[in-house]
Amino acid sequence: MKTLFLLFALGLFSLNVVAQDTIEAKELSKKELKKLQKELRKKEEASQYNEYHVDVNAPSLARAIRWYLGNHRLVNGNIILRGNQSMNTTDSFVTWDVDNMVRRFPPNDVNLPSIRYVKVLRSLSETNKYGFLGANGVIVIKTTNTYKEK
Repeated sequence: MKTLFLLFALGLFSLNVVAQDTIEAKELSKKELKKLQKELRKKEEASQYNEYHVDVNAPSLARAIRWYLGNHRLVNGNIILRGNQSMNTTDSFVTWDVDNMVRRFPPNDVNLPSIRYVKVLRSLSETNKYGFLGANGVIVIKTTNTYKEK
């Protein structure tokens, strides 16, 4: 009986070893590898932002909201959304609307973790309420002081 049990146990062990040897690693195609790398990059980029997609560790407000900006240029701490001097304005920087206060340059006194809402207005119909100031685009930011959760 002991020998039968011993043979049975050895048979299971050898079967397990054989089964482990037959597992093969699948080589990824170039397309699958690129897709996997892209997913890893997205996860890495997303990890540096908070739940509102604001980089709270950024050195400036313009860098903190870069997730929302898409194609833009950063010049001296301010953002250019469109090309050179859109609509014959004197400069090509965006207008900042932070808690309903309109400014020409990004404010330095905004607490980055308190940002709850960011919207980039690019088209003329969206920036119409800002008039001539909104000719190069407007970045609307709401903080915990003015943003009401729905």
